Amino acid sequence: MAAQAAPIGTLTKPAAGASPRSDVLIAPPDDRRWLCGLAVALVLLCGLPYVLSALFGPADLERMGTFWFSHDFSQYQAAMREGARQASWLIHDHFSVEPHSAALMYALYVAAGKFAALVGLSDFAVFAGLEWLGRFAVLGATYAFAATFLKGKSQRRLAVLLSLFALGLDAWLAPLRLALDAG
Repeated sequence: MAAQAAPIGTLTKPAAGASPRSDVLIAPPDDRRWLCGLAVALVLLCGLPYVLSALFGPADLERMGTFWFSHDFSQYQAAMREGARQASWLIHDHFSVEPHSAALMYALYVAAGKFAALVGLSDFAVFAGLEWLGRFAVLGATYAFAATFLKGKSQRRLAVLLSLFALGLDAWLAPLRLALDAG
C-alpha cells in the first residue's frame, strides 16, 4: 500500500536515518531562471536610488554609503579606515563619548579595510562590493532555507518573496500605499 502524501504546506518529519534533502542547493532549472530574474530585479530595485541620485541629485554630491542603513555606515567606514591603517584587529568606537580601550568589533569591516589597503582600492569600492555580495547571499540563503522546508515551487517562491520584502524591499511599496490612501 502506498504511503499517503502530506497535505501541501505541512512540514513532515523525515524517516529515521534519512539524510537531509540533497537537492536544496541544486535548484530546478525553472527555479534557477526565476532566481536569476529575481536577482536582476534586486539589482534594479537596490541600484535605482543610486542611479536617481546621480541623474537628478546635485552634481557635486559625493555618493557614498548606503540608503538603507545610513546611520550604521559611519561606524562601518570608521572601522574600515582604522583597520586599514594599523596591523591590529582591535579598533575604537569613534562614536562613543566614553573613553574605552580598543576592542574586537566590526571584524568584517576591519577585514574589508585591510583588504582595501592591501589591493589599493578605496573603502567605498570595497564596501559597495560587500554590500552587493551580501544582497545576493541573502537571496541565495533565503531560497535554500525555503527549499529545505517547502517542496512546492509556488510555496518556495512565495516564501522567498515574502522574506525579501520583510527584509527591506517593502520600502518600494510606500508610493503604492500613499496612492491607495489618497484615492
